Amino acid sequence: MFIKIIVILFAVYSCTANQNNKHPKDILMSPVQIKPIVGVWIKSSSESSEHNYPDKLFFKENGLFQAIDKPESTFYIWDVGTYEFKGKTKILISCASDKIVAYGIKFSKNKQVMTITDEQKCKVQYHKSE
Repeated sequence: MFIKIIVILFAVYSCTANQNNKHPKDILMSPVQIKPIVGVWIKSSSESSEHNYPDKLFFKENGLFQAIDKPESTFYIWDVGTYEFKGKTKILISCASDKIVAYGIKFSKNKQVMTITDEQKCKVQYHKSE
């Protein structure tokens, strides 16, 4: 029985470790990566190319987010959906069109400012609400 458990654990480890030659702990989302994004964020930049991004976002620990205080007639690229970190500088966000899009993400040293860069290199900056 003990040997079967070890064999099963080794098989699981081998399968997950082969994903891009990463250790299994590196494949799962780290709580350290999730923690800075959890909470309410308010858009602090106001470029014309950012009008489709919500003014206020709420990110939850469970990988879900939603736009807050969304005006009814406004279409936002992000309304409600999922997010997932891919490394320290990329985040996957499900959009209103149900497409999952990769964005660049960067936090300030104090984790109070978040800058998200889209595929067209448009940067949207948010600050954490207290």
